[in-house]
Amino acid sequence: MSPRKTSLISLGCNGRGVALSTAMGQQLARRLIGGKNAEIDMPVTGIKPMPLHAFWPVGVTAAVLAGRVRDRLGM
Repeated sequence: MSPRKTSLISLGCNGRGVALSTAMGQQLARRLIGGKNAEIDMPVTGIKPMPLHAFWPVGVTAAVLAGRVRDRLGM
């Protein structure tokens, strides 16, 4: 059995994370070069699931239909 491997990734910067992503890139490069014991100056957490994420297609469809109804009614 092989030892468990972990990966580090940076997620969650939707459009406003240019500085944060740049800083995180430096941190991840430090870990890549320095190995597993190299410190990272940012918190390392697990990925948290988004509640009700599986239902996003229903929400998008409802929003599109509601918009079409408003257009038809001239609202």
